[in-house]
Amino acid sequence: MTRIRQWSLIASLTLGHIFALSGYIFVYFFAWPRDYKDPSLLGGPAGLTVLAIVVALSAYLRSVATGADERRQEIRADKVPLYPILPSGSTDDRCAWTTEKLKALDNTYENLHIAAFFLIALSFAVAVRVLAESVVRLSSDWLHRGQLVFRLWDALILEWLTLSFVALAVMHRRARIRDEEIRVAAESCRVP
Repeated sequence: MTRIRQWSLIASLTLGHIFALSGYIFVYFFAWPRDYKDPSLLGGPAGLTVLAIVVALSAYLRSVATGADERRQEIRADKVPLYPILPSGSTDDRCAWTTEKLKALDNTYENLHIAAFFLIALSFAVAVRVLAESVVRLSSDWLHRGQLVFRLWDALILEWLTLSFVALAVMHRRARIRDEEIRVAAESCRVP
C-alpha cells in the first residue's frame, strides 16, 4: 500500500507539472488574441464520446486487475501446474519462477490501482467539463467570452487521455515482456 501511495504522489506531481507547462504553452502560442465564434472542442457529443472512452478504459483496467488477482489466488492455491507451490527449502527451480510470477502479478495489480486513480480523476474532469458546457449554454454572452477557458480545458483533457494511453501501453508492454520471460523460464524447468 505504501508503494501505491508513493507512486500516486510522484505521478500526481509529474502530471501536474505536465499540465501546467502544457497550459502555458497553449495560452502563449495558440490562444491569444482570438475571438472564438465556433463551439469548443469537447462540447456536446464529443465530450460524451471522450467520457465513454474513459469509462470503457476504466472497465478494461478493472477486468485486467481482476484477472491478475484471480491468477494470483490460483497460484497461491496451487491450482496452476506451471507455477507450483513447493515446500520451503525445496531445491526445485520452479519455486523461484513461482515467486517471480507472484511478484509480477502483485506489481501488475498495484500498477493498475495507481492508474485507476488517474482515470477516475480524468472521468471527473470530463464530467465537470460537460456539465460546465451545459450550464454555460444558458448564457450566450459568457459562452463567447469563456471559449478560451473551455478550449484550454479541452486540450488538457485530450492531453491527459493521450498520456493515459501512452502510459498504459508502456506498462502493458513491459508487463507482457516480463510475463513471457517468466513463463519461458518456468516452462524450461517443468518436470515432464
